[in-house]
Amino acid sequence: MYIELLKESRGFEHTTDSITQTFAYMICEGDTDADGVPDEFDQSDVTYGSFFSPNDDIGLVKFIGATFPGARLFWTPSRASGNIILVLTSFAASEVQPHAWKLTLTYSIPQLQESPYVKFNLQAGGGTTHVGRSLQVQSSNSRTAALLSPPETYGAIGLTATSVEGIDIYSRGIKFGVTNYYQPDIWNTDIIGLLGSVCPGYNNAPYLGRAVGEVLLIDAQAESDPYRLIPVVFNMEIKPNANGIADPPFGLLYALGHDSIDYRYEEEISNQLPVRVPMYRYVHRNYDPISFPSIGL
Repeated sequence: MYIELLKESRGFEHTTDSITQTFAYMICEGDTDADGVPDEFDQSDVTYGSFFSPNDDIGLVKFIGATFPGARLFWTPSRASGNIILVLTSFAASEVQPHAWKLTLTYSIPQLQESPYVKFNLQAGGGTTHVGRSLQVQSSNSRTAALLSPPETYGAIGLTATSVEGIDIYSRGIKFGVTNYYQPDIWNTDIIGLLGSVCPGYNNAPYLGRAVGEVLLIDAQAESDPYRLIPVVFNMEIKPNANGIADPPFGLLYALGHDSIDYRYEEEISNQLPVRVPMYRYVHRNYDPISFPSIGL
């Protein structure tokens, strides 16, 4: 069915970080018909275009996939075990005469660190949020010779007689993106509608070592054609959950990372002065839980 070409096959190159080996074969269509049964090379299926019939090149590709191994062991002095797996990374064929093809197979170490199937990017911090209360009041003072001490405000920032103005501060959190590569048939499946129904939403199970509720899937973006792997970029943000954080004058605070905390202020007299103090606390759930594995994450 095929013969290996002397002096052209089994050449290899071994460097400190890569190994490549090539094999060369001659494949003749007649050799594959020894049993009298027509093989893949004889096909003229119009599926691959009647203009290109008999489509023996398609038959050759199928023959290669069914005949030649996808990997082989290769000995190397750079590993304690001696052996390393080389993977079939490419093959090329050319018709040297009617019904006779020269085939070259290339085996090498798969470059997993450069694989396009998953990519990450991240930004830690840098975001801002508007807050009405500080983590703590570091100090408070009255003017010299004043008879009253500063009123208790429980950390309210920009406090006036009628409102709490608050300030914008840099917030903790990690914004990051995960790029997954999908087969082109996603354009013909329900995944597009699924993405539209789950974004935005938080993780309903631990993800990348983060607890339920800490990872928010903000949106997903994709652009490609029906013939190539499709990169889908998932933009996310991590914020830690509040698991029993001190929050005077209230009890301990429990909330998911992407919940919002809202305080209702009421007027109160403190040190003979009217001030607005936090009287009620609300924890608002803003997103639905979603299954990240259901969308390939």
